[in-house]
Amino acid sequence: MSLRQVALPIAFVGLVLAVACGEDLVESRSNSEALRPATRILRDGRVDLDLSGTCALAACSVCPSPSFADVIVVGSSTVAVVCYPVQVGRVLRPSTGPVNLNAGTSSMAIDLSGVRTFRGDININSVGSLSVFGSTTTPTLIEGNVNLHAGEVRLYNLIVTGDVSINDNESQSALVDVLVRGNLNVHVENFVGVRTDVFGDFNLNRSRSTISRLSYGENLNIHGAPDSCEDLRSFVDLDGSGTVEDLERANSDDCPAVAGPLPFDLAARFDATGLDVRITGGSGSYDFGMAETGSVFPGWLGEDCLGSDPNFDLCHEGMPASFRLDSVSLLADVVPRTSTLFEALNAGGITFVVYDGPQCYVRGNDPSHYPGCTEL
Repeated sequence: MSLRQVALPIAFVGLVLAVACGEDLVESRSNSEALRPATRILRDGRVDLDLSGTCALAACSVCPSPSFADVIVVGSSTVAVVCYPVQVGRVLRPSTGPVNLNAGTSSMAIDLSGVRTFRGDININSVGSLSVFGSTTTPTLIEGNVNLHAGEVRLYNLIVTGDVSINDNESQSALVDVLVRGNLNVHVENFVGVRTDVFGDFNLNRSRSTISRLSYGENLNIHGAPDSCEDLRSFVDLDGSGTVEDLERANSDDCPAVAGPLPFDLAARFDATGLDVRITGGSGSYDFGMAETGSVFPGWLGEDCLGSDPNFDLCHEGMPASFRLDSVSLLADVVPRTSTLFEALNAGGITFVVYDGPQCYVRGNDPSHYPGCTEL
């Protein structure tokens, strides 16, 4: 089983909000508001330990410090950590909806803890990382749909009357202590669903998920082996209470076979200021290079790890599984492991290479630039 984190980065670039006419939207720039003030160990779907304050457990070393956290444990193994860092760029407190986050990159929180019923949809279309918090006691009711289309997005202690859809997110997303009266549609890898009840269909169309104590009322469709799965059961709301009791859950656990060893993969994405890289399935330490193979003019080959440019020979060596290179415009500012001469305008003409020990893997414009490497 692999240990994963779901965390909020601190960087803030910009934000465009589109909200309903007359909405009472309060924005706070404080770095420590609207964050759940507790750390929990959720073992086999139960609250095994509830600690006040930020997390000092060893498992939380994967989180930004300081952070609150939900540490997901199955048996004696920690299978995922959902991180709620203390520092976020912005906190929003809408009293009604809809709320649409349409542009920008930010670490944010939507605090619904003071709202018993939130009326309207929540649509997250472009945001770096965001948590939507209900009350720490009685869950907040969202009368609408929740559509998550970007970033690391977490829902905590909510009841959603409509559907929850998670699409196109390039990193982890999580539902913890959530009740969905409609359907839950997940189209991303690395999804975490814990202590969550779905009255409609549960559709999971990607692999590498973590599931612990999740119930579904209608149809189950899973395409892609999870990393960890325990206590996935159907239920019938016999008493019509709108909640799921243990006696209403089926005896059989519907978990599919879990995933095997993670295949090697490379994801590289430019934004306005640099390049984010995430490598999975390897040893954890890599040499990383790039070649401008798609230019009609002689392209930039000074970072290709092959020494193709006799005047500038650079390879980003010893890189971790997840890292960022800042885009710079001057050759003198290109620093190994830190910066690159490439920028977003070059993205379509770049070939990327990763060396993992004796193996090498290539993806991009012209894989033949790296003969003998495995094409991804």
